[in-house]
Amino acid sequence: MNNKYFSGIMKKSTLFTCLLLVVIGACKKESLSSSSDNTTNTDTKFANIAVTNNFSWSNDRNLTFNFDGAPESAYPAILKVSGSDGSIIYQKLQKGDEDFSTSFKVPANYETLDVQFGATKKTFSVKSGIITMNLN
Repeated sequence: MNNKYFSGIMKKSTLFTCLLLVVIGACKKESLSSSSDNTTNTDTKFANIAVTNNFSWSNDRNLTFNFDGAPESAYPAILKVSGSDGSIIYQKLQKGDEDFSTSFKVPANYETLDVQFGATKKTFSVKSGIITMNLN
């Protein structure tokens, strides 16, 4: 009976030793020379990048929005400004015969915005920083 007990313990300890060696081998770190080579390559890749003094690091831009109403459009409707992806940037209930102006920020990657007043929908470029929706 002692032989069976001893044999079971030997099998378990051998299995444990093999598992321990596999785990230690898997956790082996890279040598320092290979990691310093990666740093040098990265530094070389970015060495030639130049940014002008007037480059804007901002990820949004200011936009002035003007709504020019028309006397014959006295009804109120939803005024909605949205990005080309459908995200709503600005929305309000607006009377069609009243002028309105506001400023807000839009993501810098937007080139155009959709403006909708009731059933009227127009697309505007945002490059100038000013959008004017004219009902006339």
